[in-house]
Amino acid sequence: MNKIPFKYFWLSIIILLTLLFMPVDGKAPGPSIDKLAHALLFLGVTLNACFYFLENKKHLIPVSLLIFMLPFATEYIQSHIPGRAFDTKDIIADFVGILLAIPIYQIFKKQIFKIFELLGETSK
Repeated sequence: MNKIPFKYFWLSIIILLTLLFMPVDGKAPGPSIDKLAHALLFLGVTLNACFYFLENKKHLIPVSLLIFMLPFATEYIQSHIPGRAFDTKDIIADFVGILLAIPIYQIFKKQIFKIFELLGETSK
């Protein structure tokens, strides 16, 4: 099967880190939106990782370790950013996103690969 370019994985990492590490001025959205945002950000990173690394298993183990350590690392770093705090519920939301990405990948991978083929974004 064709693989989706690696750039989408890195783009999802950049978006995740930018949004999680931006200082806030105390006007953050409510807790439910925050947890949903955490889940969606990590779902996006994991889904992009699945598309690249499950088709190209060369770096699968290091990337899997990175993804599973990322929720802890980001929360630790957030505890040192003004307006942010360490929150174990954010870590749980992050893992919900990670775990949801795997069945979503399994269910929709053929359809998503077809979309990328139409866009000319896959390589052999």
